[in-house]
Amino acid sequence: MEELSSIIHQLRERISSSSLASSSSSPANNGVDDDQLENRFRSVLPNLLQTYVLPSSTANEREVIAVLKLLSHTARNFPGVYFHGKASADIPVICRVLPFFAEPEFRSRHGVIFETVGSLLSLLLSEDRGAYRKFFLDAMVLVEDLLYVASIFADSVLEVLP
Repeated sequence: MEELSSIIHQLRERISSSSLASSSSSPANNGVDDDQLENRFRSVLPNLLQTYVLPSSTANEREVIAVLKLLSHTARNFPGVYFHGKASADIPVICRVLPFFAEPEFRSRHGVIFETVGSLLSLLLSEDRGAYRKFFLDAMVLVEDLLYVASIFADSVLEVLP
């Protein structure tokens, strides 16, 4: 966790320096710092996802939302964290976030979840349209399969009822 606090501190410094640079006439040279920050994110984000982004009734809402906000910010400002040369690398992250829509404890936080998924999907769309299209085709097939399974279940329930 020490590495997480360090990376968050570095991210805050990066955000404040970029906002100062945008208000002044001289551009900031953050290219090297951004590469280092992306590398640190690459090492920390998988652990954060596995530790905190677990859809369950016991999930700590504050921690999950903080990680989701970090994921959203990272997707918008440091897209290279997810790629490693392949834009579809953010699909497992999207799939890790989506189940939170089904958790009653996170009903009031759907906006943050939508923002995170939206940032990740726009990242996928901007880099790999084929993977974006495939993701939605797979989602459509999933919904069709769910309808089929639900209809079988509904029929079996109706047979049991007098």
